[in-house]
Amino acid sequence: MSDLCCEQQKLLINLRKKKQNLLYEIQQIKDELCEVAAEMESLDFSQEDLRFSNKEKQMQLGRKKFNMDPKKGIEYLVINNLLKMNAKDIALFLYKGEGLNKTAIGDYLGEKNEFNEQVLKSFVELHDFTNLILVQHFDNFCGLFDYPVKEKPSVDQFISMNRGINNGGDLSRGLLESLYESIRTEPFKIPQDDGNDLMHTFFNPDKEGWLWKQGGRYKSWKRRWFILNDNCLYYFEYTTDKEPRGIIPLENISVYII
Repeated sequence: MSDLCCEQQKLLINLRKKKQNLLYEIQQIKDELCEVAAEMESLDFSQEDLRFSNKEKQMQLGRKKFNMDPKKGIEYLVINNLLKMNAKDIALFLYKGEGLNKTAIGDYLGEKNEFNEQVLKSFVELHDFTNLILVQHFDNFCGLFDYPVKEKPSVDQFISMNRGINNGGDLSRGLLESLYESIRTEPFKIPQDDGNDLMHTFFNPDKEGWLWKQGGRYKSWKRRWFILNDNCLYYFEYTTDKEPRGIIPLENISVYII
């Protein structure tokens, strides 16, 4: 340093200052890059969490649609890739029964078409009936859903219904009469739905009141009773109605003030 002239010393000092400034700016850029990377990771997590949240909301809405109309509920879940349109997948969904009304499950399994019968068969195969007597089989099985029975069969009808169930052969009339009498005197006790009924959804709504709604096919306006709950609008014709006329999901809805 002492060997340098005055001008050279000033130049060296300036160069050192610039170096320090550059090092400081480089460190600032590194810190900013770290912050940006952390924000991007947080954003990726939030988006994944949001997708999961939306999927859960869709599943919840699908269950509600199923309880109102089983066929439409299944269609909604399939369209939104929450269920596969095959008997085993749908049977497992019904077997788990989370948030599902037993009457709706019974209505779906009782539909007289080939696909629903395949679902019923898969539904039965999910049960373990080992080490249970025959009446217990039915009792446990029927406790999972409410199968629609319009008329109770007579003993002769019951025997006729159970022909060929013993590996193609018939059970003895005495055994079938004993089974019939056991069922008649100790009817299956199907548990009440544990809070899955739609009425529980409407018991404590976020908002409720009268609104005017425009029809879909006919563009006329009608006054309807609306209930807001779980990001869904349910509308009824009258406040005393037990089931809504329809559901309007409020997912990804934007509101503009005109």
